[in-house]
Amino acid sequence: MWIAAHGRLLTNARRSKWGVGVSPICSICGNDEETVIHTLRDCMEWIFMNLNKRDIGSQEGSWQSIFMVACWHLWNWRNKAIFEEDFQRPNDPSQVILRMTKDIEQYERTL
Repeated sequence: MWIAAHGRLLTNARRSKWGVGVSPICSICGNDEETVIHTLRDCMEWIFMNLNKRDIGSQEGSWQSIFMVACWHLWNWRNKAIFEEDFQRPNDPSQVILRMTKDIEQYERTL
């Protein structure tokens, strides 16, 4: 989250400003410039592709933890979808997010 908060995620918009030769447009939805905010919050196509199978907000775990884990996974999966030809998105992305959130919260309770 620190990287995102400081505008350091390597989005298409940022790579385009560096002159890497890529379009600044989101490669998932093709509608808007791929900024940090678009990637983590505003790209509805990507978010729905990953989170529409379950009402993630009604699950156990603090919303802050779920949000941070979801952002991390969504960014990681997005990069893999763009840069790895054979990447397969998890069958149930929300379960992956909730499982990691549960693991993190269990670990924090042991400290």
